[in-house]
Amino acid sequence: FYILIFLRYLYDDGLIQFNLGALEWRWDVNTISYIMVTQNVATVMINKLKRFQEEDQNVLMVASCFGASFSTSVVAMVVESLSLTNIGYTLDCDKTASLMRDSVAKFVKDGVWESDTESKDVCRFSHDEIQSAAFGLIPFGEKDSFRWKVGNALMKMSTPDLLEEYLFETVSLLNCAMSSMPDDERQALAKMNLRAGLKASKNAAFETAVAYFNSGRELLDYSWKVDHDTMLQLCSEEVNARFVSNEGLDTMNRLIYDVLSQPIPLRDKFKVTEVKVKSALAAGNLQESLDTALEFCRKLGLPTPENKPVSTFIILKEYYRTKRVLGNRDAEQIASLPELSDEQIIMGQEMMRHSTTACLLSQPTLLPILISIMIRSFVKFGISASSCDGFACFGLVLCGFFRELNKGREMMKAVELIFAKRDWKVIKPRTVFICETFVLHWTAPLQASFVPLLEGYRMGLYTGDIDSAGW
Repeated sequence: FYILIFLRYLYDDGLIQFNLGALEWRWDVNTISYIMVTQNVATVMINKLKRFQEEDQNVLMVASCFGASFSTSVVAMVVESLSLTNIGYTLDCDKTASLMRDSVAKFVKDGVWESDTESKDVCRFSHDEIQSAAFGLIPFGEKDSFRWKVGNALMKMSTPDLLEEYLFETVSLLNCAMSSMPDDERQALAKMNLRAGLKASKNAAFETAVAYFNSGRELLDYSWKVDHDTMLQLCSEEVNARFVSNEGLDTMNRLIYDVLSQPIPLRDKFKVTEVKVKSALAAGNLQESLDTALEFCRKLGLPTPENKPVSTFIILKEYYRTKRVLGNRDAEQIASLPELSDEQIIMGQEMMRHSTTACLLSQPTLLPILISIMIRSFVKFGISASSCDGFACFGLVLCGFFRELNKGREMMKAVELIFAKRDWKVIKPRTVFICETFVLHWTAPLQASFVPLLEGYRMGLYTGDIDSAGW
């Protein structure tokens, strides 16, 4: 690539020519040697791009801000919005469409851009060094302000759907000038970073999400006094993204402490407490994980057992109590239980769900008690996403503790029916692991679990449930 660029540069400058009379190439060795010593490839490419007309250079500069590939219609929209009074370059906005057509044809012909084979509207730079050279056309001291202007133009001219499509690009470009923004703009951009981070997390791009959440906190000066609600969301979501991506765990722990130290309602501390429970479990601190989960449930005012060994008599007592509450309900009737809407009960059920792994590994006699409390809660208040895990664990208890294999399989069937009726995919990787590992093998060959376990692994990677995917 570099050799071809250099040869093209020499040819365009007339330093290498083909002599038709002699049918041979001729060149000026001394001049070429001097160029090779004094200019690197980046300089050569920038000089090449500077030969385009000023309007074409404007197009290249805007396109370079979008990355390796871009939509020519979006670039045209931004170029049109950046009038000469905004950026100091002469451009007739009425001729933007014609300019873009001419520029695209010119850049493709000269090997600067390549057209996408699937979409006529999409082009890409032929090489990342060409993109860097196009970005180098922007004056040195104006790069951040230019990118902010591009992002601002994109934000103001986009429809809601287009802004959502280009949310990452818009926010990243606006972030370039965060240090010079007034306070009201910084707060608005902090919310946009939160929005971009949530979108990145939804797409399992957790490292990208961390960058947006951290930028949002920086825009709020890392203070809770500027915009308390936005700061809470940024911290809580960043804690989760850092845990999933294993990105800066020390920062994650500081953020957890920061949120838990705030004088805010308990429900606002749920997300970071949830991550604290999971991170302690991942680090092998089983007692800390279990204690944290049970203490949170206790603060919610929900029935919560003590973290200590339990006698066989108590286990049998709780089991028969739970059996009476379930009555003769079959899998279909269990799956048809009303859906829970009480936020406090949902948080309690979810926290108990998170405590089951640490309980099984560190305090196994307590597990049947914990699961029995969860099952009675589902029947009394209604089911939530945590119910899938709860009924699967109850199947584990029925098979592993009491050898009631058919009833355990019935719990697994109930879980399958709940998933069929409700879109609770986030919980599915863990539930699949419990059912296939601790319930199904009692009554079915191991081969029957291979496909579901593989699907659960893939879903765990997609949803960010790395813990369950690893199991």
